[in-house]
Amino acid sequence: MPTFINDFIHIADKTILSYVEPHKIIIKGITFLAFNYSNEIYIKNLSQKIKILTENNDALKIKVKSLKKKIDKQEDEIDDL
Repeated sequence: MPTFINDFIHIADKTILSYVEPHKIIIKGITFLAFNYSNEIYIKNLSQKIKILTENNDALKIKVKSLKKKIDKQEDEIDDL
């Protein structure tokens, strides 16, 4: 079962320095790092990353509809041959 650790802001005492700790997702001993508003997840550290698929359903539905029209047109051309 995955473990989730939410991020928070660290502020160094007596300074103006602060940084954001990433969200951590631990699956089978592998730590994945995620930042708010980012479309990438980092594996173990910041040197390896994977992109998150962020297209919404409406955009995908439009693509599917367009592809169906293209298929219908090609099927009609095949029937004409």
